[in-house]
Amino acid sequence: MRRFLAHAHHRPSQPLFTLSSGKFLTRSRLTNVIRRLLRATGLSMQEAKRYGTHSLRIGAATDAAASGLPSWLIQAAGRWKSAAYQRYIRSPRKALMRVAPALAAQAQS
Repeated sequence: MRRFLAHAHHRPSQPLFTLSSGKFLTRSRLTNVIRRLLRATGLSMQEAKRYGTHSLRIGAATDAAASGLPSWLIQAAGRWKSAAYQRYIRSPRKALMRVAPALAAQAQS
């Protein structure tokens, strides 16, 4: 980190990471990058606008839970001070798609 800071000529008053142009990586710029990448995958602008920096928090919490990380670690990694992190964890679609057939099979037995 010290080498990075020396190489980047970082000042304590500046954001830690900058773009190659020297501009700061703001939330707005990161949102634009995310949406541009989504558009490159074939999503429409309307679909891409559904995603932003908040999607990264949701994705990280969801992946951490799916990987079996303990809840206290998910909460700490996301810097949540309450159980609000639980609202960020999404159930994988494959898991949700197994619910109806399982309920139907249970009802038939």
